[in-house]
Amino acid sequence: MLDSPWLRFLLLPLLFAALMAGGAQVEIDWGPIPFILSDWIVLLAGLLLGRAGGPLSVGLYLVVGALGTPIFAGGGSGMETLTGSSAGYLWGFLLAAVVISQLVGHWGTQKWPLLLAATAVGQLTFFILGVSWLNFELDLGWAKAIQVGFLDFWFPLTLKLFSSATLAWLTFRFRLFPSPKLT
Repeated sequence: MLDSPWLRFLLLPLLFAALMAGGAQVEIDWGPIPFILSDWIVLLAGLLLGRAGGPLSVGLYLVVGALGTPIFAGGGSGMETLTGSSAGYLWGFLLAAVVISQLVGHWGTQKWPLLLAATAVGQLTFFILGVSWLNFELDLGWAKAIQVGFLDFWFPLTLKLFSSATLAWLTFRFRLFPSPKLT
């Protein structure tokens, strides 16, 4: 059943989009950008859903939020959220899912260090976009934007990095989830 094309290309991305929405509601005030769990789900989507499913799940999350459903952090929704101070992170989620899923498709799912590396590159992707937009939107200056938009998150960032790569590796190793299609 888990190898069904409908499950892989529709239901699983929908499930992960819903998990991203739920993860955005787990919020800890951490300065101009809150600490949330939706980015952790983005990492898992990129690792687990493959080249089509990972980006599709993030795209669904962004579209549903853009249409007005309050699924972003703090109950945000609409284009004002997708152009506000956290917009770079939200758009970075999409790019991160593409990058991670492409790297996993190229490197495979069997080696934990490669899953960790793919996750790190994906995280770096959305932090580069996020910090850049944060600097532009709030005119903080690069040093302050890097501090509040990246360095202040080093501990949860590290936890999300290692836990997502480890969970994906264990999932593939024990065949709890089908490996993403590599084509």
